[in-house]
Amino acid sequence: MNQSSTRFHRFLIIRNPVSTNAAVALRRITALQRAFPNAEHITVETLPGGRAANAALLDPYADKLGPDTLLCIAGGDGTINMVLESLLGNQNLPAQAHQTPVLPLWGGNANDLAHMLNGAGRKTNVPELVRTSSVTKVHPLICTLTDANGQAVTHIAACYISFGASALTAQTLSTTFRARTLLSRIPVLRFIGELLIVVPAMTQAQTFLATEDGSRKTVYEYIFFNGPRFAKVSGVKRRLGEQNFHRALVEHKRLLNVLKSAVALMHPAQADKLKATRAEFTALEATWAQFDGEATRVYAGTRVVIAVAGEPFYALSRRIS
Repeated sequence: MNQSSTRFHRFLIIRNPVSTNAAVALRRITALQRAFPNAEHITVETLPGGRAANAALLDPYADKLGPDTLLCIAGGDGTINMVLESLLGNQNLPAQAHQTPVLPLWGGNANDLAHMLNGAGRKTNVPELVRTSSVTKVHPLICTLTDANGQAVTHIAACYISFGASALTAQTLSTTFRARTLLSRIPVLRFIGELLIVVPAMTQAQTFLATEDGSRKTVYEYIFFNGPRFAKVSGVKRRLGEQNFHRALVEHKRLLNVLKSAVALMHPAQADKLKATRAEFTALEATWAQFDGEATRVYAGTRVVIAVAGEPFYALSRRIS
């Protein structure tokens, strides 16, 4: 294979122009265009308005999706979440579209999925990554929210799902600071600004009541980690293809409780005790949920079911094992 060739016939790039590191992602898009001039390059920008506005973002390119197309996502984990939901949950797309490999381009803040697949992006040569990495299956988490009236909505998450304090914080952050001011484009000032929002939001977040396995619980934070998420948060060794997840419950708003959960997740023997393939609980009070950083409201009486999706998505990764 010569330096300007690739196994992919085209690059379909979804770009969020207001993501945290949009400028960095744009440079990576340019690098791909220069490295593979013989491939077709299509760039599509996301629309304001979240999931609803972008649900059909891939529809015009249905005939271009498949194993020969690399779907590059130049945005953060929230953008990736929207694209994956559009790719896997859109009935208008043909079956072969689901086999389209995904490559996150480290365009957001935490870049959880990009880190999970290919490590830190700071020194990554993206064209070389495309030439040498393999396509692997990743089974995301699938979550069904059924409200008190019986209306059900399903969301997926490649990395994690959480309920409570961090979801409320993510919602507060997305609506008050990130990508909306000049300060948000300067890394140091953005970090300080986000810190000034995150700390009060986590401190002021209220607990909510839930029932699980017949018992009543107070919940400050309930988080479900997809296996590969541990590539970033702990030393627990995971394979991308594993079909289970870990969960951690913090019942009270105390620093000691948070630290205990963190320590358990970082210790392999303790983390194994938190492993699961399915979880179910009912939120008795309203709260917030987030799916890879995309926050949504959860109303009182909502039944929550979380499992590993039977259908995987495909991703370009140099971390197969």
